[in-house]
Amino acid sequence: MCKKVAKNTPQLHRLSDLNFNFFTEIFELAMLWLEQSENFLKIESRSGGSDGDFLGALFKIQKIKIRFVVIVIKFL
Repeated sequence: MCKKVAKNTPQLHRLSDLNFNFFTEIFELAMLWLEQSENFLKIESRSGGSDGDFLGALFKIQKIKIRFVVIVIKFL
């Protein structure tokens, strides 16, 4: 059986626009989350963190950034 291959139809364009908008929204939400987390951890690191570990608090910031990059790459 031969399958029909849809060419550039308006429905496909709308679907790709929806996907793009969805990923844009996810990316923006993730950026806001990252910014809030980073601000919180910067405040925590200034005070030495909850356990007095300045470097540990800074390490948490880097760990969050790495997780964020991995999440974005998975969506691409």
